[in-house]
Amino acid sequence: MSVYIPKGRKNYTVEFEIDGVRFRKGTRSPSERAARRLEARWRVEFAEELANPKPKKEAMSLNTAFARYYREVATHQVTADDTFAKLGQLMDLLCQVPGITKHSQLSEIDDDVIAQAVALRRGETALRKETLVSNATVNRGVTELLRRVWRRAGKVWRVNLGAEPDWSLHLLPESDARGRELSEQECRDLFKHLRPDYHGLVLFGLLTGMRLGNIRALTWKQVDMDRGEVAIKVKSRSHDGGRNVTVPMTPPIRALLASEKGRHPIYVFTYECKRNRGHKRPELRRRKGERYPFSKNGWRKDWWAALEAAKIEDLRFHDTRHDAARKVLRASGNLKVVQRMLGHADISSTNRYADVLLEDVRAGMESAHSPHHIPTGLIGPKAKELKSNAD
Repeated sequence: MSVYIPKGRKNYTVEFEIDGVRFRKGTRSPSERAARRLEARWRVEFAEELANPKPKKEAMSLNTAFARYYREVATHQVTADDTFAKLGQLMDLLCQVPGITKHSQLSEIDDDVIAQAVALRRGETALRKETLVSNATVNRGVTELLRRVWRRAGKVWRVNLGAEPDWSLHLLPESDARGRELSEQECRDLFKHLRPDYHGLVLFGLLTGMRLGNIRALTWKQVDMDRGEVAIKVKSRSHDGGRNVTVPMTPPIRALLASEKGRHPIYVFTYECKRNRGHKRPELRRRKGERYPFSKNGWRKDWWAALEAAKIEDLRFHDTRHDAARKVLRASGNLKVVQRMLGHADISSTNRYADVLLEDVRAGMESAHSPHHIPTGLIGPKAKELKSNAD
């Protein structure tokens, strides 16, 4: 079918082929009639474009390409701030490659340049750690981000870039999904040493599995205490600006939100300023004793200090998301419940967060390997003794 609704989506997609060239585009409409009208128009426009292709632009600098990608793509995503930072890091990295500057042409980014950039990034250490950055960090921040910019320049901006690099050569093997979960003792020690005004931020992450960016930016307009719901927007490849997700309140979540009421007129989770801080920009000035929303990184110093005091190793804030996913999966036994809680459009994403614990596998195997299930005589004389003891 040329007009259809992809699995897990609500809006129609138009897909067809003319002279061996495939066309595929989302309509952003749940109406089949509207999708059919768009298909008819797009067929005519696409045929004209194939018959009379626009001449490609001869060149585009790295600086221009990165700025345009951010303006056209990243600013409409939930992760706009992170993408802005990653683009800046990528530019700095590429400028360390001999012969490459921010004014270099995008067409100069070939396999040799990418290989050098990947090698440079692999040699850097992770933030606040003595270990090197992970392969996943290198893949996301170098190869995959550069690929998105490169392909948009060629396909959308019609820049003549020459032969496309073989991106698969530069993707590093990634380890299995991280499965960090806090023990009860670790949780008690963390909150014992963590600033009291940070408790709400961290506890909400443990209770909901929500991403840090969503928690920091959560406003009271998104909280409906009457209906017991919290509305957030999560990143999405198919929805510009993100996808709306509703998180239900449990009694502990409701109590936590109620305790934060009245501390700030706009933001749910805030910190108490410990000293006066001046700034030439009025909106960045701080007064001792007043509450302010958490910045992107300002909270991290106190977070790390609490982890060090509590002697908790290898813990990131994002691990609260893993912790919530695995605990809810263990309690419910339903992966769909975890998918809905985390706001994943694809359940394969949920599998990365909620993998089964080794002790859960052991418990299942021990149950299956009980003496009642062991045929007498197959594994020695002890089998009969085990079976009789169980009886």
